[in-house]
Amino acid sequence: MSYDLRIWTTLEPKPGELAGAPDVPRTVAEGRGWLVNASQTLHVSAEDIPEEIANALPGIAYLIELNLEPADAPASARAKLGRLAKQLATACHGVVEDPQADSLTLGTRVRRLSALGKSEEATILKMGFWYESGPMTSDAAAADLLDLLSRYLPEAVPARYGEFEPPQFRLDRDGRPALTKFMRQHWREMAVYYPSPPVAHVHLSHPEKIGPSPRGYRSGHFTIEIDLDALQQPGWRVAVTRAWRELVRFVQPFYADIRHLQHYTRARGRYWIATTTEHHPVCSWWWSGVPAGAVYAMALGKPYIDLWPEFGGAAERLGSVMGQMAADWQAGAPALKQTTIPPRIRQPRPEFSFDPDRKYPAEWPFAPPRSKR
Repeated sequence: MSYDLRIWTTLEPKPGELAGAPDVPRTVAEGRGWLVNASQTLHVSAEDIPEEIANALPGIAYLIELNLEPADAPASARAKLGRLAKQLATACHGVVEDPQADSLTLGTRVRRLSALGKSEEATILKMGFWYESGPMTSDAAAADLLDLLSRYLPEAVPARYGEFEPPQFRLDRDGRPALTKFMRQHWREMAVYYPSPPVAHVHLSHPEKIGPSPRGYRSGHFTIEIDLDALQQPGWRVAVTRAWRELVRFVQPFYADIRHLQHYTRARGRYWIATTTEHHPVCSWWWSGVPAGAVYAMALGKPYIDLWPEFGGAAERLGSVMGQMAADWQAGAPALKQTTIPPRIRQPRPEFSFDPDRKYPAEWPFAPPRSKR
C-alpha cells in the first residue's frame, strides 16, 4: 500500500523538475524504510480531468503521480512527499490532489487568473454562433448549456443576472436552479448576464421566430467575449480552445467564428465600448451571409458546408459541424489561413450596426429573408 498524490499541471514537467533515476516509475526520494516513486508524465484530455480539478486551474494538460511506500511511513517521509508535490505544482503551474484527504492545494503563487488591471486598449476574443436549428432553439437547452460552461469555461456562467442593470439576482446566493429557471423564462427576452473575469460578456439572442421577418432574416445568436490578455497566462489558451470545440459540438451552428475586437475599456472587471471599438461584421441575429475578415477559428454546418465543400477538406469534425482553427489565438498571432469565401454566399457588406437596407448574397440557403409579417 502507498500514500498517493496526483499533480495536475498546465505546463509540461521537464526532466529536471524532479531528481531521480531515469526509469519509470523512478525513485525521487528515499529514506530508512521508505521511498517516493514518480510516475511517467501523462498527457491528459479534457474528458480525463475531474471537474473539481478543471475548476481549480484552466487548461490542465499533464498528470504525474507521486507514491510514498509504505503508506504508514513516518511523518518526515509524508512531509517530504508533500514538498516534492508542491515543488512540482509550483514549477509547472499546477494543483496537488490528495485523494486520501480529499483536498486540493495550488502551487506557490499559482492562481487561476492573475488580475488583468485597468486598460484603455483592451482586446476581446469574441466567439459567435449563429444557428437555425439544434438544441439552442429551445429553452430546454439552458441546463445543458450551463453544465457545459461550468465544465469548460466556468467564468462564463453568469455570477449575476436579471432583467435590468444592475442585475438583481446572484448565483452564489440563489443557486444554479434559480439561474436555470431564469434563463428558460427569458430565453427569448432581454436579460442581463454578468460573467466573471476574464469573460467580458455573454449574450443570448433568440427571436420569437427564427427565419424571415419584415426587417430581414433572423437567426439564433449566442456570443461569449473573453479578454485576450488572459490567453497570455498559463492554461488559458488551452481552456478557451477546449471550450470553443465543445460549444460548437453543442450549439450545432450553421456558422461560427472567433475574432479579435480591439479598443475596449477595461476597469473594475467590466468592459465598455467607445466610438473606436471594433464590432463583428454580423449585427446580432441579422444574418446576411458568411462574413469576410480575419478570424482565428471558423465552423460551418449545414447548409453552408454543402455550399463551400473546400472548407471541409482542411477542417476537423466537431459533431455535425466542420471547424478550422489558427495555431495560436493570442494577440499578434497570424489569423486562420483559409480558402476564399465563395462570393455567391459571402455577406455583401459588413453590418457593424443595424442596416435597414441590408443586402443578401446571390445564393441564399434559407427561406426568403423578408416577410410581410
